[in-house]
Amino acid sequence: MSELRIFLRRDVPVADCAWVLRDANGAVSASGGGLNDLPAARRRHLVLAGDLVVTLPAALPDLSQRRLAPLLAAAAEADTLDEAEKLHVAWLGRDAAGLSWLAVLDRAWLTQTLAALREKSVEVDAALPETLLLPLAPDTWSVLWQEDGAVVRYAELRGLALDRNQPPAGLRMALALALAQPGPARIQVYRGNALHPADLPAWRAALEIPCEDAGPWSWREAAWPRALNLLQGELQPHHSRIDWPAQARRLAWGLALLAGIQFTGMSLDWLLLARERQTLQAGMRELAERALPAHAAIVDPAWQVSERLRALRAARGEGGGGFMALLNRVGQVWPVDTKVNAIDYRDDRLTLTLDTPPGAWLDGFQSALAGKGLRAIRGSEGNSLVIRAGQAETEENQHGR
Repeated sequence: MSELRIFLRRDVPVADCAWVLRDANGAVSASGGGLNDLPAARRRHLVLAGDLVVTLPAALPDLSQRRLAPLLAAAAEADTLDEAEKLHVAWLGRDAAGLSWLAVLDRAWLTQTLAALREKSVEVDAALPETLLLPLAPDTWSVLWQEDGAVVRYAELRGLALDRNQPPAGLRMALALALAQPGPARIQVYRGNALHPADLPAWRAALEIPCEDAGPWSWREAAWPRALNLLQGELQPHHSRIDWPAQARRLAWGLALLAGIQFTGMSLDWLLLARERQTLQAGMRELAERALPAHAAIVDPAWQVSERLRALRAARGEGGGGFMALLNRVGQVWPVDTKVNAIDYRDDRLTLTLDTPPGAWLDGFQSALAGKGLRAIRGSEGNSLVIRAGQAETEENQHGR
């Protein structure tokens, strides 16, 4: 995502301010001065010279930033000796001791500057002092040595503008105040736009602390902390700027998370179903071992048990092809004047023992049974009939089999 970074100084008009354009990788792709040739960018940031902003502590209640906003100007008024209405105060955060740190600058100047930028269609997203852009390492103070003065960053939320003495008097005072606390183990001095480097041997002798040359540094290449912003309260940006790449990344992560949740749910469901199926099969096998003969090989318990049940029902004359169904179909076409002495059912066959041997009515009876899908043949005894499902057969064919 491209970033337009504009540097503002007290002694340089806004119209002549310096700027750089940084690409998505953080490299400077363009630079210039003045507001007439500003390039387009996704984000617009203001870097304020160190002497424009004062950071100071304040003992404030542990409330949210929104509820603290009305208290900030009054909390800074006593330390700045200026009227609260003339101050723009931003809450930076709390330190490890629970003390709030505030950034204070002139409200009128900042309001006029933002209005001038807005006239050039520059909607600013965030603003920070250059002191809070300096690198910071544990037990180390970072000093930026420049032609028109120096600045120091001595904590995550604390910075201070210094004079041009060798070493700066303000740095001596800050170190004297820090001696009651764990002070820095060393001071790293970064080279800014100064024509002559800092006299580090003189610094070491006067401050009695290691002072190291940290090399060149510029607000142009510094990383921008997203959590800090001086544009708060009435000056908070209200323009909407949709970051489509960030939105696409969030969408992709959301879809990936959703797919992961769905896959996990399907896997758990499959495992639960598999366990339930195993339990069911074990129960069916146990039932099959009790229902089937001891010598039976159990391959498909459900089918074998159902076949066993069907056979038992058929043996008892139940079911669609059992005794009762067959007797009902025979009764629908049975001659009324023919008397039956005995009925026997086995092997899907209905044997009727008659009072007298079948007579001339047998042919008509066999035709009527054929209409019901049955067949009747004479039994081995002369006065019996054997009825079963199928087409009629002749007695001779039956005896031949």
